[in-house]
Amino acid sequence: MKTATEKPKNLATPGKPMLQEEFVSLIREAEKGEFLTEKEFDEKFQKWRLERKK
Repeated sequence: MKTATEKPKNLATPGKPMLQEEFVSLIREAEKGEFLTEKEFDEKFQKWRLERKK
């Protein structure tokens, strides 16, 4: 019986396989980003829509 010497690729993104460790590191980096409340998002979205209509 053979044992695997390479870690399997995670095919989360078609055409761009990556290791699970790389995928987890990207998630952790995104979690450090800025998050808005629902109300803050709605205000920014409405402002963007009004500016877009002009």
